[in-house]
Order: sequence, then C-alpha cells, then structure tokens
Amino acid sequence: MRRNKDDEYRFDPGLEFGGRAGEYTYAPEYESKCPEYSEPPVFRERAPEFDGDAVIIQKSKAVKSRHEIKKKLLFIPMASVIAVISLLFASMNVDLLGKDFLMASGSSSPATPTTPTTPTTPTTPTTPTTPTTPTTPSTPSTPTVSAFPVLPNLDPDFAGKYAWSGAGSEEYICIDGAYILAGTVYTDMSSFKLKTVEGASYDKATNTLTLTNFYGTYIDTNLMGNGFKIELVGDSDLAYIRLWGAMYGGSVTFTGSGTLKLNSNGRSSLGAGLWLECEESPSAVMIDESATVEIYGSTAAIIISRTTLPTAIYMKSPITVTGGECAACDILSYYVYAKDENGNQLYDENGDPAVKEVKASEMKDEIGMELYDYTVVDENGEPSKAVIFKPAS
Repeated sequence: MRRNKDDEYRFDPGLEFGGRAGEYTYAPEYESKCPEYSEPPVFRERAPEFDGDAVIIQKSKAVKSRHEIKKKLLFIPMASVIAVISLLFASMNVDLLGKDFLMASGSSSPATPTTPTTPTTPTTPTTPTTPTTPTTPSTPSTPTVSAFPVLPNLDPDFAGKYAWSGAGSEEYICIDGAYILAGTVYTDMSSFKLKTVEGASYDKATNTLTLTNFYGTYIDTNLMGNGFKIELVGDSDLAYIRLWGAMYGGSVTFTGSGTLKLNSNGRSSLGAGLWLECEESPSAVMIDESATVEIYGSTAAIIISRTTLPTAIYMKSPITVTGGECAACDILSYYVYAKDENGNQLYDENGDPAVKEVKASEMKDEIGMELYDYTVVDENGEPSKAVIFKPAS
C-alpha cells in the first residue's frame, strides 16, 4: 500500500501492476408475473323489457318501411310521364316552365352533359421512413493548443508538504536505479548518495531533465510538480517513463527538437511506455511543437491514471498524433475499502478490512472525487498500443 496510514479511503493493493479492468455487464434475469387472460372480459347488456314503449318503437319502424315503398311505386311512373312530355315540347322549342328558365344559359341548346370525373387513383401509401440510426458520439479529439494550460504546483515539492512519510521531502528523479535528484528523506540517510548519469542532466532552476542521445531502461520520478519538463536532444530510447503525482502534481512536458522512443522493442515491465500515476492530482502529458515522441505498450501505449483533469493530453501546434484520439477510458482496476450503505467498514472472514474493485469513473461514488483514466484510444475505443507524436510535415 503506497498511501500513508491516515489515508483511510485509498487502499491500493497491487496498484502498480493494476491490469486492465474488465467490462462489467449488468444483465439481471427475471420473469414478468403478469396474469394471462385468454380473452378480455365480456360485458353483457341487460335484456330489453317488453313494455309498451318497446312495442311502439318496433311498430313505428315497420310502418315507416311500408310508406317508403309506396312513395317509390308512385314516383317512378309519374316521373316517366313528365320526362316524355318535356322532351316532346322541347323538340318544338316550347318552354313549359318559362322562357327565362329555358334560356338561362344563353342558348336554346341543351347543356352538354358533364363528363363524369374519372375517379382519382388511390394514393399509394407512403412507405414509412426507416428510422435514422443514432449517431455514435464522436471520440474527443486530441487538443492541439497554441499554449499549454496553466496548472497548479509547477515546482517539485521541495518543502515536503505532500510527503507521505512525514520525515522530509520525497521528490526524486531516478534513472536506472541512480538518483540524480532526491529529497531530504533520502539525502538525510548517511548511506545515500546522488549520482550522475551520462546523457542525462537536471536543471533545478527550470525543473528540466535533458536527455542527449540517451539509451537506458527507465526513468522514475516522484512529486516533481506539473512544471516538470524533459528536453530531447538527439535520439533517445527507454523502456518506460513513470511519474508519481501524489495528490500534488506529476505532469511531464516533452520539449526540444529530438526524438524519444518508449518501449519500442517491448522492454517495459509495466505494459506501457509512458505511465502517469497521478494519484488524485491535476496531472497531464504535454508535447511541445518540435518534439517527436513514439510510445508503445502491450496494455496501452500511454496510461494516465486517476487524474483530476477531464483532458490530460495536450499538443502544441503543429504537433500531430497517430494511433487514435484522446479520451477518458477506464484502463485499470483499483481497490478501495468496502463499506455498507451506512458507510461502515466491512470486514472479511479473517477480520481484515474488506476491499472491493472499482474503476476510475466509479471513484466519485467511493471517495467523492471525479477522477479519470486517460489515454489515446483507437477506432474501437480501446487504448491504443502505438502512439506517435511528431510535428506536422
């Protein structure tokens, strides 16, 4: 456990090797218990009563039907007689109903019968429009900026305010086991000695580590602040770089016109070429406009774990990235103390505090802090295993 003993809400066994978090799928199995009916209920009307009103109603309907038949029998012969007489007198240009009626149209000729309108062909029902497939939200693109964001805590924690031991400051730069910078918690030990490493030098005034045609295994830093820079001169190659933020700052800015390759030949023991262990700090990766950085990994090329920044990779124009786009992505599994619904600590069968596995996106519910795992993702939304930052050609 890398936390101090007073930090009760973070228990991170195996945090350093973490591993990919699995995809959790909630798929409850249950059946609906709704009752089934073979048919809907039938409501029957009350049978009619055979009283006087009912008989009158039935009788009046029969009388009405007979009268209608009689009207039709009388009307048909009368209409035929009138039609014959009208045609006879009309042939002699005699208007039985009055001249005005006959000449109303301005002509003695009978009006041409109107051609029956051809029935309109029924409109073919419009085929329902196929519902539009919802657009998948685009993955946030890597921010290309003209200036990097201003982050807090730029300098290393020389004062030891964020040291866990309480015995002195804990900032350091360790290159292949050799400390070229170390806080007082180390330097106060009589057996401890700072060392020099060929091809690597640190400038305390600018908080810059310069690599000149350097070939090595790893660089490990702690509490170097968010203003820590690695200047690239010539071509350098490492298995990995890891930075610890410890609730303070563990950012890195790559500057210079050189090239750096991280884990290009699979030497990293971390599964990543660049790993920021932000530890609830506002830490990020920044690539200056002239630097070239190639990063590879078996789990992910870049892992930025538990940063408080929703965007944690920045490139200064005209830097471009190949390998995908930047996004928050649950990469690792973390462990926190397990508590019941009332906030009481749970214990396992051995009486030890129980822990449970969570992802970065679930941390807010556990510790009340919004945290992110951040990386470069491929077209499938998975962490990319090969990422190259370089100036646009």
